[in-house]
Amino acid sequence: MSARLWPEEAERGVLSAILGAGCVDVDAGPRVLRRARATGLHPSHFGLASYGFIYEAMLRLEQDGLPVDPVSVAAELDRDHADPLIVSKLRVLAHELALFTATERYAEIVRTGSERREIEERAAS
Repeated sequence: MSARLWPEEAERGVLSAILGAGCVDVDAGPRVLRRARATGLHPSHFGLASYGFIYEAMLRLEQDGLPVDPVSVAAELDRDHADPLIVSKLRVLAHELALFTATERYAEIVRTGSERREIEERAAS
């Protein structure tokens, strides 16, 4: 696998870890989300806009004190009338397993990938 693909794998890892934690315990999803957010991870850092929308929905749920689990995130996306393709990506993410303890590392990889894309875009223009 090319090193250039790792940011996307990390994006999936961050989201899957949060969703998986939310399935374990009602407080675990928001707790793992806060760990990702503490790294400075922002929805705009995701290379795939659909993943950014999913992360943004998670942040809203956490801010409202609601569970951050696959069903709650799907309901939040539905409330926003999200593209059905985004919801289908959420379904795939909900079935992947990522280490909760690696969330910060994955978030850092996502942020680094975002910075690299930004530099490459500036250099190309």
